[in-house]
Amino acid sequence: MTTACSNRYQLRGQRVEYLTDMQIFNSVEAILKPLGLDTPLFPDKIENLFDLWAEQFGLTIDIVEDDEWPSCTNGHYDPSTLTIRIPTRILKLIKSKNAKQRKKGLRVLFHELGHFCLAHKAVLHDSYGNDCKEVDSEEQADLFSDYMAVCIDNLRSKQGVLF
Repeated sequence: MTTACSNRYQLRGQRVEYLTDMQIFNSVEAILKPLGLDTPLFPDKIENLFDLWAEQFGLTIDIVEDDEWPSCTNGHYDPSTLTIRIPTRILKLIKSKNAKQRKKGLRVLFHELGHFCLAHKAVLHDSYGNDCKEVDSEEQADLFSDYMAVCIDNLRSKQGVLF
């Protein structure tokens, strides 16, 4: 389904299928348990989750040495190989004892995971059509990451576990 975009907007990423905020939120809620993100072990045993994601979904998490990573980005998702790549420094943030640093690293991982979970692939479109944030892959992945962090925070507080 295509919905018209009314505002002038400059895409930050690829143009993808139109998704509302609610559709993205529902995607987050639906995927938490299958991804194993509803367990108190997260993020302490993050590599166990990476193994689960590979086994269950064919998603590869590739950790790249910092000196081999381009400084212009914190992560990358390749839909053709179902691979998320993050530099070692982001993995270190995810494993940090400092909650603020850990959240920063997790937001990068969740952003890239959003591209995977929302099945981002470039779509053909009328070059004269209006663009909007609802068709921007980067905006959608940012929103997915934000919702993922909120859902996990809420889940952890109910379980008495800190994020």
